[in-house]
Amino acid sequence: MCLFCIAVFAVLAGAVTSAVLDSLEERLGGIAENDQVKRISDTGSTAVFALDVPVPDLPGQPASSVRAAPVAVTVFKAQKRVRIQVRTHEVTAAQAEAIQDRVAAACELAVVSRSSEQTRHTVGEAVSRLTEVPDAPGTAYVGPQAQREQ
Repeated sequence: MCLFCIAVFAVLAGAVTSAVLDSLEERLGGIAENDQVKRISDTGSTAVFALDVPVPDLPGQPASSVRAAPVAVTVFKAQKRVRIQVRTHEVTAAQAEAIQDRVAAACELAVVSRSSEQTRHTVGEAVSRLTEVPDAPGTAYVGPQAQREQ
């Protein structure tokens, strides 16, 4: 399952500058497990942050098997858009949406679209195939757990 949403900056009038990214990183730290956020990359076109966000307990939903979910936040600078991706299969779609909403609120972002059930299924199957054959030639899948071990 690939759970992501696209959001836009609610109050940003100008460009996505270093100061905007620093502020975003600080806000993400406020909701991250142990206040830890890692800026994975920062290029002329994108910036990527990684963090673990506590999984909320939702009425009517089963409890998650994980306490926190790994999340990738990708900022597309020129478009002033942000992809918030929950990178685990250990949460329900409702829990993933709640995590996305929490990230968006903390960063003053407005969610404009979410991944469809078909997209989640298609990407989830592709990822499953890659993880089933981790040493296959030409595959370069690095899952959240492998990223943490680096």
